[in-house]
Amino acid sequence: MGLFVVSVIGFIVCGIILLIKAIRKKPKKVIGVLTGVFFVVALATMIWAMNTPAVDPTQMIGEDPRPKAVEADFVKINAGEWEGKFVKAVGEVRLIELKTDQIIIFNLTTQEGDGYGVYSVEAAFNVGEIERDIAEGDRVVVYGTVEKPNDLMIPVIGASIIEKGE
Repeated sequence: MGLFVVSVIGFIVCGIILLIKAIRKKPKKVIGVLTGVFFVVALATMIWAMNTPAVDPTQMIGEDPRPKAVEADFVKINAGEWEGKFVKAVGEVRLIELKTDQIIIFNLTTQEGDGYGVYSVEAAFNVGEIERDIAEGDRVVVYGTVEKPNDLMIPVIGASIIEKGE
């Protein structure tokens, strides 16, 4: 991703310089070559990124990841301390924001210690073990990676396993 961004910026800058040199009728061979190089690198990294398959944590580890999951701690997750950590959250489905044949996004309310936590759970049905028959009010167990908070500043769990029960 970083290489793509640098290439695009280089392409834009070189393109602007090339345009200015063309208007002033000055030599533009080196800038023209650099513009072409940045364009080719940006195009190559974009094609490479599009052909890279999504990573499934269950395949990455090679074994059942459930035993390695840490119990979700809303206070630490909400403070941004656990980003990237693989967690287990047990709670009730409160609001299904989006459910299609491909993905599901819902709010999960958990009881942790003396308080409650609310997470936005995002899952793709083609990755991991995701229960398809989820409805509001269901009790579920979510295993996934803590991601950046959504637009409403609710902590997000990118789920790779969702099970009913517990």
